[in-house]
Amino acid sequence: MGENFEDYDVTEDFAVEPEASIESLGGLAADENAFQSLNQARDELEKRLMISPADTAFAAAAEGTSGLGNMVGVGIGEKVVDGIPTGQPALKVFVKEKWSENEISSEALVPPSVGGVLTDVDATGEVSAQFFTARLRPAPGGVSIGHTD
Repeated sequence: MGENFEDYDVTEDFAVEPEASIESLGGLAADENAFQSLNQARDELEKRLMISPADTAFAAAAEGTSGLGNMVGVGIGEKVVDGIPTGQPALKVFVKEKWSENEISSEALVPPSVGGVLTDVDATGEVSAQFFTARLRPAPGGVSIGHTD
């Protein structure tokens, strides 16, 4: 190859980089083991509570907003009690509407902890993608300029 080109093997498998690191939690996880525990608990809760986007509409129609159709997402963050951050790591469950325990279906009820990690429920409202349709000239970096016929 010429000196301006880099050799690149398109058949080479590359290691997948982790989604997040202990640094991304801003000090909420004390060490790598705590970070791994948080990730495992998040994955477990996500499998238990989240349904496919296609099934969300059916779940909301069948159960109303008190069932699994109310779930928007699962993540890791800081536990907040009465609007005050506690400094404790927690599994964040994001819902369209927050309901009291007696109004929620049993399969959609968020446990107080999963794998020893506290949970926290946050009401986010409906989450949907928004399309930007305005015209900007010149196109800023990061904006798709593909043809749309």
